[in-house]
Amino acid sequence: MSTIHLESLFSPGSVAVVGPVGTPGSVGSVIVENLADGGFSGRIMVVAPSCARTDVVQVATVEDLEQTPDLAVLATTQEEAAPLIVKLGERGTRAIVVASHGDANLGSDARGLGQALLDAAQPHCVRVVGPSSLGVLTPALGLNASAAHLVPSTGRLAFVSQSGAIVNAVLDWAAPRQIGFSHLLSVGDMIDVDFGDLLDYLATDPGTSAILVYIEHIEHARKFLSAARIAARMKPVVVVKAGRHPKSEREGPHRLLSGADEVYDAAFRRTGLLRASTLEGMFTAVTALASMQPPTGPRLALVTNAGALGVLATDRLIDWNGSLATFSEETIFRLNRELGSECGAASGRNPIDLGGDAGPERYAKALEALRDAHEIDGIIAIHGPSAFADAEETAQAVIAAGKALRGKRLLASWVGATSHAATQRRFARANIPSFDAPGQAVGAFIALLEYKTRQELLMQTPPSTHADLAPSPEAARAPITAALAAGRPDLTEAETETLLSAYGLAYAPDGPSAPDGPELFLAVSHDPVFGLILRFGHGGTARERIDDHAVGLPPLNLPLARDLIAQTRVHELLRDRSEAPAPAVDAIAVALLRVCQMVLDRPEIVELDADPVTVRASEAVVHSARVRVAPPPPAPRSRLAIHPYPKELEETITRAGRRFFLRPLLPEDEPMLRAQFETLTPEEIRLRFFSAPKRLSHQLAARLTQLDFDREMALVLTEPGAPGTTELHGVVRLHCDANNIRGEFAIIVHHKFAGCGFGRLLMNRILQYGRDRGLRTVYGDVLGENHAMRGLSRALGFREERSPDDAGVVRVVLDL
Repeated sequence: MSTIHLESLFSPGSVAVVGPVGTPGSVGSVIVENLADGGFSGRIMVVAPSCARTDVVQVATVEDLEQTPDLAVLATTQEEAAPLIVKLGERGTRAIVVASHGDANLGSDARGLGQALLDAAQPHCVRVVGPSSLGVLTPALGLNASAAHLVPSTGRLAFVSQSGAIVNAVLDWAAPRQIGFSHLLSVGDMIDVDFGDLLDYLATDPGTSAILVYIEHIEHARKFLSAARIAARMKPVVVVKAGRHPKSEREGPHRLLSGADEVYDAAFRRTGLLRASTLEGMFTAVTALASMQPPTGPRLALVTNAGALGVLATDRLIDWNGSLATFSEETIFRLNRELGSECGAASGRNPIDLGGDAGPERYAKALEALRDAHEIDGIIAIHGPSAFADAEETAQAVIAAGKALRGKRLLASWVGATSHAATQRRFARANIPSFDAPGQAVGAFIALLEYKTRQELLMQTPPSTHADLAPSPEAARAPITAALAAGRPDLTEAETETLLSAYGLAYAPDGPSAPDGPELFLAVSHDPVFGLILRFGHGGTARERIDDHAVGLPPLNLPLARDLIAQTRVHELLRDRSEAPAPAVDAIAVALLRVCQMVLDRPEIVELDADPVTVRASEAVVHSARVRVAPPPPAPRSRLAIHPYPKELEETITRAGRRFFLRPLLPEDEPMLRAQFETLTPEEIRLRFFSAPKRLSHQLAARLTQLDFDREMALVLTEPGAPGTTELHGVVRLHCDANNIRGEFAIIVHHKFAGCGFGRLLMNRILQYGRDRGLRTVYGDVLGENHAMRGLSRALGFREERSPDDAGVVRVVLDL
């Protein structure tokens, strides 16, 4: 995974279009017209036999180009693209968009031609977008290197799509709504640049505040989820996934690679991506997220001048399992005092119907009455067209009254977008999300709630081992080894009992006798895209009839396991009414952790289905289970789409009678990392960052602490204690390339601990980590005058080389 040279894609200084451009309406001619008319200030070159435009540089061949283009767009067939990539790569072009659309006639040759393009690009470190890409647009630069039919306005939304047609559809939808973009890109067949690369780049792009993604399929699940987790921690990412239903999925262009939609949904939920079912829903969600923080809870109040609009909003809220607030007696008293009984306030009805003649004063009084209502988390003010009151004046009254609301999120729906355009702009200036229809406003509120839930899940970093579960992986080895030696894919009942018992799971094969609670099932299976998945839900005879289950991705911790259970209807049958987690819920959550740990420890397990499972005396009991096994894969962890937190790297260090703790860096460490940065001397900062910034921005600190643990590792030396509460004395990190061949290290130790040997300690640990994961080489760039680091590197066996980019920098290299 890499963002290398993507700046040449999104912000090139010069662009070349290669291919026939003489035929009006052809792909090449449209791209040239868009580039020349878009206001791009860089040089535009055309490599074609002829070109009618006089405001571009036209040559016959790539060899004739006087200037090497940063970005090239190939409007050729795929067969012609590979040799052109070689020629451009040899000249120094670093990004190429392949706009060819030849796949439809290539059949089984398509994949081979795609590999040929990749083989042509890799020796020259050229990044390739496509084939079958519509192109790339960066409106702020006037860059329209695409075949798009409209020119977007400049904004802060980035849109990445697998389909060029969807890019055109989004441009059509956004134009009348004055929605602008930082970047738009059609990725096509993704032989090189894919969603993971682009999420990595856009996550740190200062011109992008939110990322929108249209997906048809994902091939490299771990790469995608790694980037998604990082991006979603830094800014909202909203995704539309096509092929939600089996029929549409079977008829899609990538049906063999798509996997189950419910697994995609689980992956998006786990990585903090907010999923929308439609393109309109995607913009609805991002409109709300751009305007406000999520509410603290789900309880919603509706205020309207039209009862029918309130009913429609209530219907949508119920459709999405939302929560209509129940007013307290104090709130009902205030509503009655402010509005009188004619608005239904005395009965405590929600929605609050202000009447068709309601104007600014009545809306303001309603919001005033709700200002201190602790039972309300959000309010939607709904206004239908009326001859009795001015819509814009009413909106201004709502905006003014909304400023006094305490801890509540205010949204608006002024129905009638055409007549209320000025009102929409007024709400936008006040950072109040406003929508044309009540259902859209409700959807935005639900999106805010879901975003909050997913951000909380995103911060969970489950460990690779749960010591408190006291598993016995060696005891589990015997039944699996016996089955494999006998050539049996399924364990016997006795072997199953031994396996489950090794992980603390009670086994009673006689079946449940009059169980107190519902019969459940726990299952592990393999998804073609995301690898190992967990399923939980209603089991027994009701399993097929009710079809109530949820899907999760291992590894899990207790909060994630509880969330998986809460996604099912059976959760209501398991929980009690107390505020604390119900014993039955926690019993099943622990059982999920045990099953999860089992399949992590024993990669021979390819499938497990425990059904029925019941809860007795706060313990989950398995009454029947089927376990299938096979020889383990060469890389067992490759079965996981999400890399677990490497708890095995934790270590207690004792120096001069003082105890320190060495562990992987966590997202919770960000505030302390920023605080410790403030205590560094300017010289320490300069030697580490090659410059002396006065502060560590939230964006950079988040990027440094939000690790995926698959491609990047950072070890921190700190005090014993909870992450985020202890000082960080030193950090060493290792970033590995996509091929797991080379890794770049960086290290900093606080001056308070100079001479204590912590630098050597941290370097030895990170080098051992690199050896264990099979890296061939570790390198780092060191300022020439940083004699302490150069001396430590030599002592550890590094050799020095000249830096390829800066004469004042020495590159130290160690072959592992």
